[in-house]
Amino acid sequence: MLSPLSTIQKQFYINNMMYPKDTSYNIPLVYKVNGTLNPLILENAVNTIIGKYDILRSSFKRNGKQLNRLTHDAETSEIKVEQVLLSTDFIDTNTTEIEEAIHKPFNLEEWPLLRVKLFVYKNEVSVLTFTFHHIIIDLHSYHIFAGELSQHYNDYIKHTPVNSGKSNGNYTNFVDWESKWINSNDAAKMFDFWRHQLDARNCLLKLPTDFKRPSKQSKQGKRIYFALDEKRTSDVKHLAKSNGVASFSVLLAGYALLCHQLSGQELIVIGVPLSNRRLANNKSIIGPLINILPIVIDFSSSKKSRVLIRDVRMALLKAHRNQEMPFLHLVNHLDIKKSFAYNPVFQVGFANEPRIALSFSGVSTEPLIIERKGAQLDLFYTFWEDDKKIHGYLEYSSDLFTEATIIKWIVKFKNVVKSLCENHC
Repeated sequence: MLSPLSTIQKQFYINNMMYPKDTSYNIPLVYKVNGTLNPLILENAVNTIIGKYDILRSSFKRNGKQLNRLTHDAETSEIKVEQVLLSTDFIDTNTTEIEEAIHKPFNLEEWPLLRVKLFVYKNEVSVLTFTFHHIIIDLHSYHIFAGELSQHYNDYIKHTPVNSGKSNGNYTNFVDWESKWINSNDAAKMFDFWRHQLDARNCLLKLPTDFKRPSKQSKQGKRIYFALDEKRTSDVKHLAKSNGVASFSVLLAGYALLCHQLSGQELIVIGVPLSNRRLANNKSIIGPLINILPIVIDFSSSKKSRVLIRDVRMALLKAHRNQEMPFLHLVNHLDIKKSFAYNPVFQVGFANEPRIALSFSGVSTEPLIIERKGAQLDLFYTFWEDDKKIHGYLEYSSDLFTEATIIKWIVKFKNVVKSLCENHC
């Protein structure tokens, strides 16, 4: 069955056309497994979910300027869990086998657009990898997927009837809704909001680069992982609580301040992914609803930490209320300069991506940090929290920056966060 693409899917498809070898939109989830995982039952559980959600059975076709999604039949759409037996003990995830599993590019015209591999080591440890293309999933979707996968696996293990059922969250429903909504009065009001937000802000963020910006991005990049220590994490959480916000707002304020200090520019525009799931009908959908939108932060007057955090909170609140407006629609309908050299409107991003747990009967699983290649933007800070520390990474374009520069900026970011917390006290 052929159906139209959502706006965000068009964005991903266009990127894939321009950069067919780009893997920055591969979404890998990697878990260390202690104990013996049953690969056949895992396979049955995965295929139960694939049969339930149309988007997981999708490939994409282009006919001239027309883009279509092809939904494959549930009865014939089953994947295999590839099991790889290794003759070594597990040490870490920096192995050729795992790297190839998560970095192999997807051909969007071929199904499936997800891969599952189980690497079995000699010392009774396994590594389970899921790799999706972003065109079929987002973070909220993966929470749904992980929850249902755990439930189905455990039901199969216990020989309990598996309730696959029909999905209330068919992605086609979202695409139909979006195509009608974009012409509504509500959409017009949101468009007007974003038009005013972006008025006179269509400028390149001039971070100091180590290399001349190429005429076309290569999408090549790396990540450097780091964490705030327990003391600084506690300070961030205290500052957030005293201002009535989440740690997200404090860290975004610090990140914006870092970009302001590095660039010397007063208007800082940061791309922040919003879930786009305010409507009840969208909450149970697996598929990419996520919408990355520009958060504008103004440093035209010197600000104390409380004022800056307040401004960040208000900018996020307004964006949240207007998050259904697709970014690609804004780019196509506003007078926004486009270039192959950089992303329009914003060149840096910021996101919170909590670790996603699996719960399989008879084994323990632990999310693993993995090396990644590729860069969606010039710079992208992603973080997550546990009880004691704020962890994260800076993803950066290796066309523009060296690793040494990014390490210096991480130190500078930590100092900025420290200063924010201390100035509030």
